[in-house]
Amino acid sequence: DYLIHQAQMYFTGARVSVTTPSLPGSNLYPGNIRKCDISRIFRFDNMLYRLQMKGSQLKKYMEWSVLFFNTRKPGKPISFNPDIQSYSYDLFEGVRYEVDIAREPGSRIQDLTWPDGTPVRDEDEFDMAVCDYRAVCQLLAPEAVFDTGDLPVLLEANVHGETGGIRELIREYIVQVKERRITPECNDNWRLTGIG
Repeated sequence: DYLIHQAQMYFTGARVSVTTPSLPGSNLYPGNIRKCDISRIFRFDNMLYRLQMKGSQLKKYMEWSVLFFNTRKPGKPISFNPDIQSYSYDLFEGVRYEVDIAREPGSRIQDLTWPDGTPVRDEDEFDMAVCDYRAVCQLLAPEAVFDTGDLPVLLEANVHGETGGIRELIREYIVQVKERRITPECNDNWRLTGIG
């Protein structure tokens, strides 16, 4: 998923990137990377959007995303909300955070900071890279995540649409920016808590 974030941030110049987790087992293996390999790590045929957001909106969006988890009770296993599809759960890059699933919805995102450790303030403004589906169906749709008067601003739709969607941009990132060589990377910018 870090590769997806890298590509999205590169092509948008955004400070924050969002993507759904890749399916379990959808790894890239040593050797040549084929088009079908990129389709496995990014399973949807989405375009890339750039939005302007505030820190308060980011927190609300993140809390909406982690509704995917049921509140964990002591002695019980981790479980998931059957009313929420797995593709509604997102991973966020460009920030550091914890998801405490022992807390009730609305208070699960903890220690939300920028990479340098500075807390994300409600008034902070920044660009976010996100797929068109999430942008149009939830983030820019009144009452889906945000109230009508508190929607993010669409800065750019179909970023580098002449190249294609997010899959094509990942390929372009590997070829042009990484010069056809990538290595496994993970920056451990988030963790799940409340599980002990």
